[in-house]
Amino acid sequence: MLDTQMADTDVSGRSNLFAGRAVYNVDSEWRVGGLVTRGDPLGQSDNTLTSLDSTWSTSTFQGDKNLNLSAGWRIPPARRCRGDRSGYGFDAEYPNDLWYADVNYSLFGDALDPALGFLQRPAPSSSPAPSPGSHGRRGQQFLWVRQFFENVGCTT
Repeated sequence: MLDTQMADTDVSGRSNLFAGRAVYNVDSEWRVGGLVTRGDPLGQSDNTLTSLDSTWSTSTFQGDKNLNLSAGWRIPPARRCRGDRSGYGFDAEYPNDLWYADVNYSLFGDALDPALGFLQRPAPSSSPAPSPGSHGRRGQQFLWVRQFFENVGCTT
């Protein structure tokens, strides 16, 4: 948690800043959380952003695979009440030894413009990540390598 006060400068006025996050583990695989940011580092406005999120993670998907699913909702800053107030997204991640895949989607309306904090941008990707020492004779020459990573993805 961050709670600080910025002093007057030639660029901006005095501003109180706050960022806080709370997470509750519902069970061993599911957690819910919330985030609140308040303030404007430039000292030009009073700005508050709140968000809620939920994540489900398992290491037993299809027997022994990892899978993470998450979703989040953002409530726009109080200072901007006009425009599209939408703010939500989801993420599906398959972080495993042979394959790593991550697909996410986020929608941010024009009223969602936090002065303090950030909004994650979508970046779907998929990549092979083989561990050569564990895949038969062909990998024996690379025993000194734990894992190879390649990446194919896009951002918009």
